Amino acid sequence: MMITVVVDDVDAVHAKARRLGLEIVEEPRDLPYGQRRMLLADPSGALVDVSAPVAPVDERYV
Repeated sequence: MMITVVVDDVDAVHAKARRLGLEIVEEPRDLPYGQRRMLLADPSGALVDVSAPVAPVDERYV
């Protein structure tokens, strides 16, 4: 199961997750279709997709 949470600043959430010692599955990165995303794992094993809209990197997705 994956839960998606849309935030204003993925990098701020990433910094807080590091400080709290949370399990970071995937570091923040820009996806070609206009989303910055990171993945966390919660204690039950579910993935938490933390994402924010950004400008598309690839014009094919505009």
